[in-house]
Amino acid sequence: MRTSLLSHAYSRRLSAVVAAGLALNVAASALSPLPVRAATTAVSAAAPAGSSPWGPYYAPKRRAEATGTITVFPASIGPLEIPYASEVRIDGAVRDLTSPEVTGFNACGWAVFRFNHNPDYTSYEHVVTCTFLTPRKIALKKQRVRQVDIQVCAKPIARPGCGTDGTWQTLYIAR
Repeated sequence: MRTSLLSHAYSRRLSAVVAAGLALNVAASALSPLPVRAATTAVSAAAPAGSSPWGPYYAPKRRAEATGTITVFPASIGPLEIPYASEVRIDGAVRDLTSPEVTGFNACGWAVFRFNHNPDYTSYEHVVTCTFLTPRKIALKKQRVRQVDIQVCAKPIARPGCGTDGTWQTLYIAR
């Protein structure tokens, strides 16, 4: 009788440990913006790691919207190299959700992409539309990228970029 109670308690404890480990694994994979293969795996630059949808991301007060997909082509790296993607392709659309009749001013929907290539070099790409509810296509391609971020805002065309409007959202980090 005592051994059956012990084995029952042991199996319940084991089930709880397995369930906690599974939940931790699911949570960790959900937090990663895009799954990337391990650094020790040799990956061909021609084979993408896969496309991941991103967005929708909105400007403050939902005055602009951006959605799309990101495709990452991982680089073959050595054991002591910092990981990066040999190529990143971003496709999608940005929409202006402001109308002078509704908001009192005519703004443009901006999607600003920040590409971190290395600690000394960061490049930016702006995609702008000033036509209410008409999407502007996003088609970007960058080489040797370590991180990609997006910021969405709604501002007049005379003031380029988002500045402090909106927050930066991470689309990809090389791991």
